[in-house]
Order: sequence, then C-alpha cells, then structure tokens
Amino acid sequence: MNNKTLTSIIMCEYNTPDEQLKLSIESMLNQTYKNFEFIIIDDKSSRDISSIINSYNDERIKLYYNDYNMGLENSLNKAIGLCNGEYIIRMDTDDISYPNRIEKQVNFIKQNPEYSIICGRVEIFDNDGVYSVSKVKGEMYKKDLIKGTPFIHPTMLINKKHLVQVGGYPLYRRCEDYAMAMKMYANGFKGYIMDDILLKYRMDKNRV
Repeated sequence: MNNKTLTSIIMCEYNTPDEQLKLSIESMLNQTYKNFEFIIIDDKSSRDISSIINSYNDERIKLYYNDYNMGLENSLNKAIGLCNGEYIIRMDTDDISYPNRIEKQVNFIKQNPEYSIICGRVEIFDNDGVYSVSKVKGEMYKKDLIKGTPFIHPTMLINKKHLVQVGGYPLYRRCEDYAMAMKMYANGFKGYIMDDILLKYRMDKNRV
C-alpha cells in the first residue's frame, strides 16, 4: 500500500503539438513518486486529445473538457477545485520534468513546512537542445518579487490549502503565476527555489 501523501498534478492543454504533449505527460507518469492524480483540462482545443490520454491506460489521469476557451487562469482555478491532493504540482504541456522531481519537492516541503511554494531550477531548451540553466535559488523575499517573479511556473509545488485560502489564481490574462505569487506573499506565505534542476523548460532562444 502506498502511504505517501497524495499530490495533484494540474495541466492545462490548448493546441500543444502532439509530440511535445506526449513527452510532457510521460515525464509525469514516469515519476519516482507514484501517489498522484493527474488532472488535465482541455481548454477547448482544436482537436480531441482523448486518444493520447487513453493510450496510457493510466487511471491516475483525469481528463476534463471546457465548454469554451476559458483561458489559462480560469482553467487552472477549475483544476484546483478538482484536486484532492495536499500539494499541487504545476506542469506545462511542452516542458519535461525529471523523474525525481515530485519526490524531491515533496520531501523538501515536508522538511520545511514554513514554505507554501517550492520551485526548482531548470535547464532551458529549444529544438536545438539545452542552451542555458536558471541560476536563482534559495528563499525568496517580497523584495525579490518587485521586478517580476523569480519562480518558474511549471516547477511549482504549492500547498493546496494555502492556495485555496488566497482564492487561487487572480484572473489576469497574462502573468497569472506572478499575480498568484504576489497574492500569496501579501497573505504572509512564502516560497523557496531548490538548488536541484527539476525540469527542462522549453523556450525558443530567438524569441523576442
């Protein structure tokens, strides 16, 4: 019997290329930490992803469809409302988590319960491969959020109770993760960036 704490992975899908989506999903299904539910919100994509989901034959995946394109922040809040886990793991549809990501984050927050947001460092990559590594680590203070979020959204593990307490994600069409982190800090919660590289973060190095 698996007596580890239940975690909830939340992912919001909107027209991600199939191969990128598969790599992302598989990186979560292959985690060393097994006790999770995997909530995927299809935000009215142009194609049905059920065939991809069904191909894994994994009962931990729970696929939900939006009746219309609600946007990321509304879809995230919908996913939070469906979560049963003590911790919420954010994941994007085009990134790749390393196999021990959840295990490392859960172990860290259990040993350091004063934090509500636990993130990690990332390798930044595009179709040509890894071209950079994020550097920021350690406890983040309010002053660290003044010029923008130091947290990389798809590496977040969040204490669900605390996130629900502040009302989830503010309804911003952009930077919803930054707005959420600011809201958490305004309510006395705080976060930490682990030194561990937990994820490959997809970003075109030529983008403006």
